[in-house]
Amino acid sequence: MFETEDDATRYAMMLEAQDFGSPDVEGLNHEEVEEFCQSAGYESKLVPDGSLAVPPETNVERPDWSPDGASPELSEPGTSASEKPEFSNSELDRIRRQLEGLL
Repeated sequence: MFETEDDATRYAMMLEAQDFGSPDVEGLNHEEVEEFCQSAGYESKLVPDGSLAVPPETNVERPDWSPDGASPELSEPGTSASEKPEFSNSELDRIRRQLEGLL
């Protein structure tokens, strides 16, 4: 989080220049962001006005998250999450029977 919009915009432009994508600067209540980060198990940091925050020089090869929501540990490079089912067919049948029994 940045204390000032100018610093956030400068940082966003530096990210874009390094091919990290095209970030948007948005004004948010820092207390709400801190609360969200704590609830999700992340740290938050407020960059003070005038600080020269510099983004990392390189992007990671393989992020620890996936835009489609698939868990990266389920997916090997070159495969999709749909190729590795979470449950076998027999396990799914057992679960289906248990759920039908509840009805």
